[in-house]
This record gives sequence, C-alpha cells and structure tokens, in this order.
Amino acid sequence: MIQKINQIRDNIKIEQLNQIELEVEDTFYAYARGNQMLVALTNVGDWSKQTYHYKVQNSTFEANARICDILNGECTNVNADRSVDVYLAGGYPIIFVKEDMI
Repeated sequence: MIQKINQIRDNIKIEQLNQIELEVEDTFYAYARGNQMLVALTNVGDWSKQTYHYKVQNSTFEANARICDILNGECTNVNADRSVDVYLAGGYPIIFVKEDMI
C-alpha cells in the first residue's frame, strides 16, 4: 500500500500542488491536492463495523470524472455538481485520483 501511495505521489508531483481543505467535521476530514487527488479520513477507529457516508461538496475534480481509490481499486463518478460521495468503512481512508492515474 505504501509503495502504491508513493508511486502516485511521484507521478502527480504532489509537493507542487496546493492542499485545499474541503470538509471538516468531528469525525471526518477531506482535502484535495490540486485537481489531482482527494483524500478522505475518519477518526471513528477500525473497531467500527459501520459504513459512513459523506458527501464532499465542491471537489476539485471535473463534473462526471471517473475517479478511483488507490487503496482498494474501487471507482466511482464525480457527481454533476462536482460533489463526491464517500463511503468509509472500518476507519479506513480513501485516496481518490483520476482513473487514468491508476
């Protein structure tokens, strides 16, 4: 997993992209790196068996873009209003990038 994350970081030159805070809640945090990456985190812990749904408004991805989680390979589409539906299970994060980056 770390190798995959580092490979994506190198490919998109993450250090050159602005970090943009998108959503902050008590148990959820989402940020973007430019228009290349969206990271969603939670602090509910891995003991939680529940799946949590969050809608991240105003993502930096284009409307209807195909994005994939680099950690589990699952893909989804950005909504027409540029929001992204995020489903976090077991306390695990999601790191979305454009499908062609995988």
